[in-house]
Amino acid sequence: RTWRRIPFEDLGILFGVSHTSASNYYYEMVDVFHETLVPRLLYPLSGSEIDAMTPADFKEDLPGARLIFDGTGFKMK
Repeated sequence: RTWRRIPFEDLGILFGVSHTSASNYYYEMVDVFHETLVPRLLYPLSGSEIDAMTPADFKEDLPGARLIFDGTGFKMK
């Protein structure tokens, strides 16, 4: 919504919901992102926290690697 400035009426049509539902969902997600992602930007995970979330097969293939993948840039169908 924010990148393309799509009105909530259009989003409602696109997803088959009312424009009020589209608006409510959007603002709810903004709150969720603010509560969960903003603290991570200010206080990133430590290496041990990242290691604890890394799958074992990934650790075997790439020992010592610490990666966090950002999947937010994928286009929507």
